Amino acid sequence: MPERVLVRDRKASVKSAGSGSPVVRVLAGCALIVSATLSCALVNIGGTEYRRIGGAAGGPVWLPDGQSVAFWRIDEQFLSRVWIVDFKTPEHPLVATGGPLVQQKTPEPSPDGQWLYVMGCDTDPPLCDFELWRVKVAGSDAGRVAEKVPVVPPSGHTAIVEKLHDVRRDGRLLVEYFTQSLTTGEHRVLLAALDPTTGEIRDLPVFGLSPRWSPDMTQIAYVCSQICVAPVDGGPPRVMVPKDPTAYEEGLSWSPDGRFILARAAGGLHLIDVRQGTATPLTFGGALWEPSWRPR
Repeated sequence: MPERVLVRDRKASVKSAGSGSPVVRVLAGCALIVSATLSCALVNIGGTEYRRIGGAAGGPVWLPDGQSVAFWRIDEQFLSRVWIVDFKTPEHPLVATGGPLVQQKTPEPSPDGQWLYVMGCDTDPPLCDFELWRVKVAGSDAGRVAEKVPVVPPSGHTAIVEKLHDVRRDGRLLVEYFTQSLTTGEHRVLLAALDPTTGEIRDLPVFGLSPRWSPDMTQIAYVCSQICVAPVDGGPPRVMVPKDPTAYEEGLSWSPDGRFILARAAGGLHLIDVRQGTATPLTFGGALWEPSWRPR
């Protein structure tokens, strides 16, 4: 059965990627798009199927069941809100108006599919400082229950989470946070693994754009102008296609088996073989961004 991809669309034409191309499921969108002419779409990498779903979308992610997608956008009232679509029913907001969070963005699902982690706030604009929350996404109380995720600063430092990037298979969050020394005033922005139960932060020896855990949790892929992969426990990063001068933009996704990375190059989507260090341009990917591989 052919697999499909979700893509953000700028009225792009879809052409075949060739019968020898791997067939995968991905989701792609574009951050902060509010125009109704832009959308997510379900696409077969072989180029045999293309279907728009939902409206303008940013940061789209599959829920673990592989049947629903979460994304966010800025609405007509200039509020950031997360939406859910399952391909069978119209999109609906994660949190209804009057719910526990006024604004939400950058959703990432928990491994069990019960929660969506978001950057959110529970106060009306302009007094809205985005913090790390989780919102129930399954069951009768979906969208009605929201809990602030604890963040425990390292000893002698502050810690303010600025971005949520990913959720690991064991439930740890990949976050970008601002920290400042309480004694010297020195400050830095770091990537870290955050335990959402205890709030414990463990700094990671890597920094780059669009970081994502590998499926086996041993590596992090990120945009370093090129695409780089670094071991979680330290060590030099590996440039995936070192002889290729192609520049890459934000947005990437691992295949479920960890063999491939789908990333947005300057001219379109590229499928990168992690073992071989090769990149295959996808011929339909010229106007598509922010891929996210469909879970098995």
